[in-house]
Amino acid sequence: MNDDINRLHEALGMALRMYELGARRSGRTSRMIEQIRDGETVVCLNQQGARQVQRLLAERGLRSARITSCAPDFGELMSTTAGCTGRVHLDHLWVHEWYSAAIIRATKELEGAVASRDRKPSSVPPDFHL
Repeated sequence: MNDDINRLHEALGMALRMYELGARRSGRTSRMIEQIRDGETVVCLNQQGARQVQRLLAERGLRSARITSCAPDFGELMSTTAGCTGRVHLDHLWVHEWYSAAIIRATKELEGAVASRDRKPSSVPPDFHL
């Protein structure tokens, strides 16, 4: 693996972990719950999170917010929230996992690009100039 790719992957991963540790018990879920209105959608990472949000919203008397869960993937998110008319709220666990997956995805893409160039000779003649 390219040293820069590896170092940046590790640094971004550490920064994400440090943020998550620093944000624990900071009221993120409570603030999100306070912002949700009837008719809006909440996307959680899993069914356990969705049940917790549903319980917290019921305690506030909100019963018509749409609570759902999906994998931390942009395509999944767009599919899951298709047809939503109100705001969409993302649970902090979903956001964390999306960023974590994005760091891994970016690293794999760069590693793949570098590895593919290392394995096959360039199709551009050595005397080619722009």
